[in-house]
Amino acid sequence: MHPTFESWLDACEMMRKESARFRSYIQWYPFAKLSKASWELLESESYFNRYIKDGACILSEHMRFRTRGYIQKQSATMRDSHLVAPVMYLYLLAVGVGYERIYVVKNRLPRSLLRPREAVSYGVTM
Repeated sequence: MHPTFESWLDACEMMRKESARFRSYIQWYPFAKLSKASWELLESESYFNRYIKDGACILSEHMRFRTRGYIQKQSATMRDSHLVAPVMYLYLLAVGVGYERIYVVKNRLPRSLLRPREAVSYGVTM
């Protein structure tokens, strides 16, 4: 499944709305460095058709870049972290946006049972 242009634009818009928080999250930090012209390029239909529509961006060595490390949390404990390339992050976000539009819940369980954190209290393991 590849994202549609509409879901790509929605993913870009979702990220742009978070611009005040770009410097707060290490995965989002590269987006803080994008100029208005860079955002316009990312949101252009020509960019989408050339790199995103058929997944061509995934073939680029730069898009397959991924780091692994540890981040210290406020409680002084360490969190295992994995970072992906910024455009790959947008791509995955756009896939999620597109999937969310077509996904239909087929079971009749209460919504609280579908959330892993709350599922434990009902004796359901996921």
